[in-house]
Amino acid sequence: MTNFRPHRPQKHFFKSFKFCHIHPIIFSLYPALGLLASNFGHTAIFDVIRPLAFSFLISIFIFFIVRLIIPNWNKAAIITTLLLVIFFGFGHLYDTLKTTTILNISIGRIRYLLPTIFVFTAILIIVILKSRRLNYSNLFITFSSIVLVVYSLSHITKLKLSEDHVRKLADQSQFDTENTNEVFNGVKRDIYYIILDAYTRDDHLLSEFQFDNSEFLSELEDLGFYIARCSQPNYPSTALAMASTLNFEYLDSLAPDIINNNYSWVNFKPYIDNNRTTQFFQNLGYTYITAQTSFDWINNPNSDIYLRRYTIGGAIIELTAFETMFLNSTIFRSVKGIDFLPNIKNVATYEESHYETILSTLDKMDKIIAISGPKFSYIHIAVPHRPYIFTPEGDFFITEDPSVGYINNIQFINNQIIPVLKDLISKSEPAPIIIVQGDHGHGSSSNFILNAYYLPNGMDTTLYSTISPVNTFRLLMDNYFGTSLGLLDDISYTWKYGDVYKFGIAADDCHR
Repeated sequence: MTNFRPHRPQKHFFKSFKFCHIHPIIFSLYPALGLLASNFGHTAIFDVIRPLAFSFLISIFIFFIVRLIIPNWNKAAIITTLLLVIFFGFGHLYDTLKTTTILNISIGRIRYLLPTIFVFTAILIIVILKSRRLNYSNLFITFSSIVLVVYSLSHITKLKLSEDHVRKLADQSQFDTENTNEVFNGVKRDIYYIILDAYTRDDHLLSEFQFDNSEFLSELEDLGFYIARCSQPNYPSTALAMASTLNFEYLDSLAPDIINNNYSWVNFKPYIDNNRTTQFFQNLGYTYITAQTSFDWINNPNSDIYLRRYTIGGAIIELTAFETMFLNSTIFRSVKGIDFLPNIKNVATYEESHYETILSTLDKMDKIIAISGPKFSYIHIAVPHRPYIFTPEGDFFITEDPSVGYINNIQFINNQIIPVLKDLISKSEPAPIIIVQGDHGHGSSSNFILNAYYLPNGMDTTLYSTISPVNTFRLLMDNYFGTSLGLLDDISYTWKYGDVYKFGIAADDCHR
């Protein structure tokens, strides 16, 4: 009688597994870490946790399936890493090739790119299956994967150390306000500093987008605002512009160490969080109020009052900007436009979170008035900046077309901000100081901004059409709080993304 032994493959599944076969697991950590390293400062470090967990689980799953099909660990490991490269690299490849044409064919279109990748991958898999002696190949891939992960971690560590160094410098850059409260005994008006991110000047809206913004400006003027018709930002990016404005100083004087050492521009965040304007008003007994945005590096939860947005009803998972960027770099980019994520129960996309954040901030503006005592409110509203998610009426609508989306966002915030400003003016006693300002413009109009001032008690006569943000708080403090800072020359600098600190000077032929 023949003895029957049932086959138990699980005992042999890991037989002949070696360390050199672990590269799929190691490589899976690189896409998220590499993306964090290249976007350090734009997002909270902890935002990388879910992408890392997702990558790790995906690699385990694919590795397991491939190993079930292919009994050879050498071949299964290499094929798994190949599939992971395709999975995590598709979005990057698409972004690189989407504008490339050959023989009048847009080879970067998904309908062409996806089948090409599948065919290319299939050919490589066949070559791997027919190959022998892959031990050295696995060793090389494992070593390369370790190098990629270690390089990303070391780069992140280096950037974190430079950030800590700059934060110490910012802490040492305190503004001398020790005796301010003893000197000033005048009226402490509420101050509302409202940034409408990327809001371009009206003449450039007309020339570039054929959009007439005169109705909105007339409404501002009817409320008593002075509009600096020829205003330009001092720097055409948020971090540089806000660091300069809130510290009423040009950056070469404010933070020469950052510029001289060519540190990333995100290192200006400490100068925004702990700025001289806030120090000045807090020393006077003002409550410092900020509101949450969808951009972590703008947020300042350490302010006296931090207006957090409402949570999205029913959502268990809300994707951050980093998580959305990460998913867009993967094979999921091939289904972009199908809007599959909003249909997944309890998952809120980054665009949905951003939409709710804007509405929440606008809704809570009215509640600031009820807070007792003098208030300095720095409310940064990330609109009309992309993502373009609003219709003029305020409905949720995503478009990547700036000619449509940017103007939709402009019209939306125009409609929303006027009632907010009316409430701030009518319900405040004494009359408040209000500044509505773009931190920079849009696209080729980055060096032109909306800049409007509501200055009670006749102080609007000190304003002029070319005033730039670096002089905003110098003028307020001198006129209302007895300082003698004086005004700086109004200069608008240009820059290139890859060469941030090689500034040029933006010309302007505005004569209005």
